[in-house]
Order: sequence, then structure tokens, then C-alpha cells
Amino acid sequence: MAQVKRAIMEDAYEPARAFYAIADRELVPAVRQGDFTSAVSILGKLTSVYTEHRTAIDKAVALANDLNSATENTAGDQITAGITVLLSIAVFTLLPVISLGLLITGQIVRPERDIKLFNCRTPNRSGAVRR
Repeated sequence: MAQVKRAIMEDAYEPARAFYAIADRELVPAVRQGDFTSAVSILGKLTSVYTEHRTAIDKAVALANDLNSATENTAGDQITAGITVLLSIAVFTLLPVISLGLLITGQIVRPERDIKLFNCRTPNRSGAVRR
């Protein structure tokens, strides 16, 4: 982040300031006076300063893109870790809950089933075994 700030605030700022200083102090007065020969030579200076500024801006953009890529990678890693933790918590929470539910259901259903089996094998008043 500090490199991006330095690239913009120091490396790109000075050429931009120089560009506008040359344009305001030299180019505009030369054009107003109709001195187009001087204006063309001043444009050469402006082109040089602009190229320096543009190079600094391109460097700042490249640094910012690298920083953004690193931030995206870190965020992706954090999201993956978070999802892993959440899934682990879900599995380790649901497993005991499901196991306990099945155990309780079995304890309720088994005696009911045993009662039905007992009733099926017990003769009724007429002596017939119920099925």
C-alpha cells in the first residue's frame, strides 16, 4: 500500500505538476502571442513530462493490481477456512443430535413393537391367537 501511495503522491505528482506549470507559464502565453514555433518546442517538453507522469501512473496501477490480487487470494483463503470450520461444526453438531434422536426413537418404538408382538402371540377370549 505504501508503494502505491508513493508511486502516486511522489512519482506521478511531480511530473503532473511540472506539466501544468509548463502549460500555464509557457505554452498558453506562446499560443496567445501567436508564437507557434515556440509552442511546438514547448509541446516537446510537455510530451517528455507527460511520458514520465504516465510511466509513474502505469507503475502505480501495476502495484495496485498486485495488491488487489494478493488481497483477493487472502480473502479466498479466509473464506475457504471459514467454510471448513462451519462444515466441521455442522457435522460434529448434527452427528450427536441425529444419534441421540435415533436412540430415543428406538427406545420409544422398541417397547411398542414388543407389546404388539406379545399381543399377537397371546390368545384372545375364544382361544385363537391374534395375528
